[in-house]
Amino acid sequence: MSFYDMHVHSRNSADSDLIEKDLVSRAFTSGLKGIGIVAHLDGNPADYCYNYFDPDRFDRDIRKAELAAPAGFRVFKGVEIGEPLRFADYATSRMSNHEYDFIIGALHWLEDDTFILEKDAFLKNPVLEIVENYYRELLDVVENCEFQILAHMGLFRRGIKKAGGETDFDETELWPALIKKLLGVLVDKNIALELNTSGLRREENLTYPIPSVLRMFKDLGGELVTLGSDSHRDPWVFYGLETGAEILIECGFRKACYYHKGQPNFYPL
Repeated sequence: MSFYDMHVHSRNSADSDLIEKDLVSRAFTSGLKGIGIVAHLDGNPADYCYNYFDPDRFDRDIRKAELAAPAGFRVFKGVEIGEPLRFADYATSRMSNHEYDFIIGALHWLEDDTFILEKDAFLKNPVLEIVENYYRELLDVVENCEFQILAHMGLFRRGIKKAGGETDFDETELWPALIKKLLGVLVDKNIALELNTSGLRREENLTYPIPSVLRMFKDLGGELVTLGSDSHRDPWVFYGLETGAEILIECGFRKACYYHKGQPNFYPL
């Protein structure tokens, strides 16, 4: 796998138990060229990862991983900010005086504290109403926040599937103007769209986002895409990257990118 996995969590996220230097060894053995090790930075008190992030500890563990890396293997340090518009001040205070190769923006909770990863919200409210609210809030995030990569667009499908709902609808057909506007902002602001493969290991068996979204992004001039497995635990480390790369190619992409010191660097798929 001659790719860069730009979304790998470690024990510096509360929901992962993976050790950074071990991830480096496993990634190299798997044929990866490099990994972006990401720590959750969540300011919502309702979130499991709230207040867990320790930037000094993360720095130390990343340094150990870098020292353990074989020659030519790249290790990048990133943070995944949950709800970056709502918790911007919190995130800034925790990140100050520390440097990161990239920042991921993510939406797990809606403004009314609807949690899109679990089934409860989708059992109580109209599914498509939640989905539309998600995209409207996500548009607000990308318009008003600064980060390099937008994570797992369409992650609500995980919660829908857990609730027994159908996930085969196409948001580019249901809300074409809204999705086009959101993706256009990504293009205009040079924000990369992540192809997150974690849904391939779950019951929904799809990527975030789905191919039609990737095609619309490409048609709008989008070039910046990253591959991310969103690894947290065994046995799913680095899962689905080859399939993700195939989907990107089918959607018209011939290269993906990794981030070093905030700048995208392309490599062929």
